[in-house]
Amino acid sequence: MFPFIPDQGTLVTSSMFLTKTEIHLWKICLNRFPPIQLLSWLDPTEQQRAQQLKSGTLYHRYVTAHAAMRDILSKYLGGTPADINFIQPPNQKPSIDSTQNQIDLEFSLSHSHETAILALSRSLVIGVDIEHIRNILDIAQLAKRFFTLSEYKIILGSPPDKQLSLFFKIWTAKEAFLKAKGLGISNHLAQFSVKLNNHQEPISICRSEFDIESWTLQRLATFPEYESTLAIESKSMPQLIYFNWNKTGPIQKYL
Repeated sequence: MFPFIPDQGTLVTSSMFLTKTEIHLWKICLNRFPPIQLLSWLDPTEQQRAQQLKSGTLYHRYVTAHAAMRDILSKYLGGTPADINFIQPPNQKPSIDSTQNQIDLEFSLSHSHETAILALSRSLVIGVDIEHIRNILDIAQLAKRFFTLSEYKIILGSPPDKQLSLFFKIWTAKEAFLKAKGLGISNHLAQFSVKLNNHQEPISICRSEFDIESWTLQRLATFPEYESTLAIESKSMPQLIYFNWNKTGPIQKYL
C-alpha cells in the first residue's frame, strides 16, 4: 500500500503503483454495471453532462466510463472515487487537482460504443483514443475531407478490403494526439500527418506545426471490432501494462 497525504492531513492509502517507465492501460466494459450504483461518484458537472444525453444507452455508458475512471484513479491516489477533483481550464485538457496528485499522474479517457480505455502515466503527456469499427459508405471521401493529402492518398491506394481498418488506425492516432495536446478535432485534423510503419500501423507525427519530434504513437491491443491508439510525448514508448476494470471483482492484469 502506498501512502498519500492530502492537504487536510488525513492519511489514505492507494493500492496501485505506477513507475515512470510504465504506461497503465485500463479496459472498461460499459454495459456491465447499472449506472444508478455509480452516479453518486460523479461530480455535479459530470452528472449534468450525463443528464443531457438523450439516449438511455449513451447515458449509461457515460456514467459507467466516468465512474470507472474515478474508481481507477482513486486506486493510485488514495481516497474514494467521489473525492477526485478535476481541473479543466478553457480549451485545455482536464487534470487532477495538484493537491491530490502528489505523483504527477497524467490520464486520458476515451470511450466508444460498449468499451472505454483509460491511459495513465507519471508526468509524461499522453492521449488515447478508441473507436468502434463500423461501416463507412465512402471512406475515401471522408478521408479527403478530414485527413491530409498524403493520408488520403495512402487510403486511396490501399486494397478496398484494407481501407476501413486503415482509416480507423489513422483516425484514432490523430484523435489521441489532439487529446494529448488538449485540442479539439475541429480545424486541427488536417494540420499534421500520421506516419505509418511497414505494417501500416501508426508510429509518429510528421509535418506538423506542433512539437513533432518528441511524439510517439502506439497501436493498442484492445478488443475485436475496435481500433485504439496511444500518443505519448516521448521519443520512445514506455512499457505498456494492461488491466481490466471490474467494480466488484479482483483487478485483472495482463501484458
